[in-house]
Amino acid sequence: MSQAEMGRRLFLLRHAPVALAEGICYGRSDVALRQPVAEHARAAQAHLPRELAVFSSPLQRCRLLAEALHPAPQIDARLAEMDFGDWELRSWNEVPREGLDAWARDPLGYSVAGGESGEQVRTRVLAALHEILAANAGDVLIVSHGGPLRFVRAALLGADFMAEGFPLGALYCLQAPAAGQAQWRQLSAHQLVQQVAL
Repeated sequence: MSQAEMGRRLFLLRHAPVALAEGICYGRSDVALRQPVAEHARAAQAHLPRELAVFSSPLQRCRLLAEALHPAPQIDARLAEMDFGDWELRSWNEVPREGLDAWARDPLGYSVAGGESGEQVRTRVLAALHEILAANAGDVLIVSHGGPLRFVRAALLGADFMAEGFPLGALYCLQAPAAGQAQWRQLSAHQLVQQVAL
């Protein structure tokens, strides 16, 4: 890593709650936000530098927030949430118990019929991350979803992606390794909107 990159920061921002009843699986489904993005964007801007590159999932719950934060965010389909296939827009209570148990036993390897496995999501998300970091020497913001952002944070911090969630409306700031350090470190975490259990 070059000297110019030593102080760079990566901001990870998850969208706010969506306009669905609680307990609905909505991974790749392009569902609307519960509230307009203006308040969330203002709260995020208080913690973001003026100059930064912004990348976003194409799903409207992230894209609209990214557009409120930057005049021309770069949209990358690889930052979208997991495709839950046959589970999409179904109540978690309606999902077959055996499917949930299989996913819990193997969160990376299991995939729902018509959907993706955790490993497929991780592979595409980290490919996007590496390209983004390679192409941008300054501060970067990624606006995305709980699953992708957990994979990004875990990869950079050398942590278990299952160890800690990524709340709705949260903003995390990570800093690139300084000389002699092996990995990124987390500088801050902010809960910008009221967290709603799903």
